[in-house]
Amino acid sequence: MESFAAEIGMIEITLIIPLGVNVSKVLNYLAGHNYLDANNMLLGFPHPSGEMVIVISGLQQIKSK
Repeated sequence: MESFAAEIGMIEITLIIPLGVNVSKVLNYLAGHNYLDANNMLLGFPHPSGEMVIVISGLQQIKSK
């Protein structure tokens, strides 16, 4: 984790979009420890896994009823 934190802290970042809850947690942790600027993160996007396709499909079926 220290290596990742040091490396990401060196990048001039304009915007980070973490895909998934766990990635968001890690980046929030790093922002809390001043490795990243939390203002450069766009949070709340799901991970694009196969499991999410099933969840989205189920939500669309519920919505259409």
